[in-house]
Amino acid sequence: MSISAWIALWCLGAPWFLGLGILRGLGLRLRDDPACSLGWAWVLGSIFLGMGLFAYQVLGIGPGSWWTVPLVLGGVLSLAMRGSMHRQSSWPADSRLDLPYSVWILILALVTLLGIVAAGAVPVMETDEATIWATKAKLFFMSNGFDQAFAESVRSVPHADYPILNPLLQAWMFSQAGEILHFSGRLPIMCYAIALLLIAAGALRRLLSPLYAGALLLVLVDGEVFRTYTQRAHADIMVACGCLMAFDGWLRWRVHRRSAYAAIGCAGMALALWSKHEAALYLAAGVCAVLAGRLLRGHQARWSWTPWFLLPAALCLAQFLLNHHYGLRNDLLGENPRQASMFALIFAQFTERAGPVLSYAWHNAALQPPTVHSIYLLLALGLLLIPRRLLCEDLCLPTLTILLSLLGIFVVYIGSYSDLAWHLRTSAGRVTFQMVPFAVLWLALVINRLGSKPPERGS
Repeated sequence: MSISAWIALWCLGAPWFLGLGILRGLGLRLRDDPACSLGWAWVLGSIFLGMGLFAYQVLGIGPGSWWTVPLVLGGVLSLAMRGSMHRQSSWPADSRLDLPYSVWILILALVTLLGIVAAGAVPVMETDEATIWATKAKLFFMSNGFDQAFAESVRSVPHADYPILNPLLQAWMFSQAGEILHFSGRLPIMCYAIALLLIAAGALRRLLSPLYAGALLLVLVDGEVFRTYTQRAHADIMVACGCLMAFDGWLRWRVHRRSAYAAIGCAGMALALWSKHEAALYLAAGVCAVLAGRLLRGHQARWSWTPWFLLPAALCLAQFLLNHHYGLRNDLLGENPRQASMFALIFAQFTERAGPVLSYAWHNAALQPPTVHSIYLLLALGLLLIPRRLLCEDLCLPTLTILLSLLGIFVVYIGSYSDLAWHLRTSAGRVTFQMVPFAVLWLALVINRLGSKPPERGS
């Protein structure tokens, strides 16, 4: 039930080095943006490791051979990206970190790491961490692919249709230890807290001075919800990290028009979509924001095709086919004790639930002592005070994306079949945090555009 330091280093180091290789293939240099690059490497490596594990499951290759996945992927990716490996990047550094800010990042990373280490004293035995994610991971580890035994077992898991990157990464830990881990199996998921911190550090520094960027970084990680993510293997941290990475990649692409940054944005989107279903809501919000922006401002969002768009599309398709094959359906669409879909319940429960949901949101965002969730209150105040600035040009798309995402979350709680008080108490903080890092970067962009700080580098 425990692993040696060497096995832990292999389990976590293999995807990280795999990600560094992918970054090099994209032409991104570690020294261009050290903080973000280290975070991006973990995200890219873990996504491709998950894809490799999924392929092994499809082929019926058992966990005893999973140690070969990083080696096979490394070879395949080296061949696929060989031509781009020798390209010398002529792009300026995005975020060369000065010493005080680097020390600040290191301090926050060490504090986060201490939380992860402390989690080693707490077994995986309760909440969604155990009943959903760890249970699925055990099924992957104990099966020889997607066989009949897996099919019969997975249907009994709560939210059986949830995306599978989280349990695949935990099963990766089990496979290398040769047994089910009740403590350290959650390590790959908690590494996303470190990745989120590093990506946010680099993204904020691009837009703000070290002082302002450091302050916003502290606000982001110094909260109860973020600390929970350093102790538990919930997939919400993966969604939050993916949404932030997608937004940051888009901002960089707008400045440099560099395909590597389009790849970063697509990888972030893929991470979020392959982690929890809420990410599909946020993607839909982004698409609606583009359409609404055209109506409000006549602004045409500029996009260019990149093959990396296939990554999130392929993962969504693979998840859909898996759920369809095993008949795994979402409980919001009718597979619940009330045998009613969310859309039917929205109309039946709107007048009853709208008030309590809004009251809960107001109480936790405005009346409690300041928390990172209060950033949504700043968004509301900004729309009242400077609506034209927030709905113009590059601020329009992220502003509307956040607003429509929050509206979507509100609608989901209205249409929930569960007891409302229980549902809000157990999930609202986690779910609404998923877009908080996105909103923190939005705030940095607003400050930058209002001229409080020097213009964005490279713009």
